[in-house]
Amino acid sequence: MPRDLQPCSDGSQNHLFTPVPDRRNKVFCQRCLQVTKIVVIPDEPDPAPPPIEETRPRFTYHANGVNDTAALQNFLNTLPGGCICRINGEAAIGSAGLSISGLSNVKFISSFDGGFKAIGDEIYGTPYSSLLYFNHTMDIEIYSVNFDMSGKQAQAVFFHNSTRPRILHCQIKDIRHNPSGAPFAAIKADACEEPEIGFNEIINLTGEEGGEGVRGIWAGVGNEFSVKPYIHDNIVRNPGHTGIITESSG
Repeated sequence: MPRDLQPCSDGSQNHLFTPVPDRRNKVFCQRCLQVTKIVVIPDEPDPAPPPIEETRPRFTYHANGVNDTAALQNFLNTLPGGCICRINGEAAIGSAGLSISGLSNVKFISSFDGGFKAIGDEIYGTPYSSLLYFNHTMDIEIYSVNFDMSGKQAQAVFFHNSTRPRILHCQIKDIRHNPSGAPFAAIKADACEEPEIGFNEIINLTGEEGGEGVRGIWAGVGNEFSVKPYIHDNIVRNPGHTGIITESSG
């Protein structure tokens, strides 16, 4: 039988067939238009959406790697909203830490293997001893940035009273517990709305046997609950206390 001829549904004749799929993936006889068989005709995949073009202006800070604290703080003080901030190299941050307040719609990125290195005294002067402290910010994203905390008694990132902060694909390592201070974490988000913390790797945090220690991720505390936190796909290895803790609503 020629390949384009197949028996019709009643088996009496050989007719020319063509696939004419409807929503039930049926095939019709070209001549008598009878439904002859049901086949799986895969739908063509939808075309991939075009990549979103990043139109925000980019500002780059070039780290000196010795002590960037004052210069980088001045750079951040002049940073406009609605931009991308790139840290080129590893910025060395002393015990004054870095504070950012009131900023919105900024994405922080770094060069390959770039980011921040703690070089200060044991305890940092920012709230909860934080290398990066954000207060009353909106739509701030930290993406693929490394934090080498060098055994200091300091948090890497603390978002406070902020809306939709995001910390994604970052690595944070080597934080030492402060036995005389308030407990903290590698990443902390208090009194925040819809924080997202995902795909981060947090390693080597210390603590006291049977006592306090450095948490991996901590969203919300006491009367400063965070609302609708989205914490996902993180790796916390060798924490000093709880790996991930949230005191939140929604």
